[in-house]
Amino acid sequence: MQKVLITGSTGYIGSCCYEFFKKKYKVFGIDVKISKIKKQKNFYRCNLTHKNKLNKIIKIIKPYRDWETDRKSTRLNSSH
Repeated sequence: MQKVLITGSTGYIGSCCYEFFKKKYKVFGIDVKISKIKKQKNFYRCNLTHKNKLNKIIKIIKPYRDWETDRKSTRLNSSH
């Protein structure tokens, strides 16, 4: 199963994307805030400005795609 990483996964758009994509992909969420959404089983807490920690998470997950839903962040890594 292909893996998808959604940044900003605890926000409204990110959580909707998480729910939508989990039907077809193995979805991972990442956000600064701790996920209060119990459905997000594959969740990592990380500030996107911490490149070292973010790169470690990306190496662990090895996503097929990453979707950025946090409007304040900067795309640091794109799988495609």
